[in-house]
Amino acid sequence: MPNPLISGEPLNRLKSYISTPWSIVYFVTVFVLYCSIEFLLGRWTILSRSKSMVSLMLALPLLAWAGFWLALLLSPYLRQRPSRRNCWVIVLSLAAVFFSSLIWILILANLYGT
Repeated sequence: MPNPLISGEPLNRLKSYISTPWSIVYFVTVFVLYCSIEFLLGRWTILSRSKSMVSLMLALPLLAWAGFWLALLLSPYLRQRPSRRNCWVIVLSLAAVFFSSLIWILILANLYGT
């Protein structure tokens, strides 16, 4: 890949950092890891009836948001982006955290009751 500072090529024409299949794999990996870790922490909290892991359960969505944001930021679908599209990357990553949280909460509620 040519250096844009030397070659004069615009920055928005450069390729993505990772390919499309790898960006999908990364997104799905973040989704599966987040859902499984939160599910296991929620299960442990319910079965042990302790509140010691609540702070960790609240911090994990921030890490998952950062993972989803990075997956979308590196994807080739959203490479050329003005500031509006950067806002959509943030909104899409927050939506991914919301829906993945909804999935593990629904599975946990169905297994162990409400």
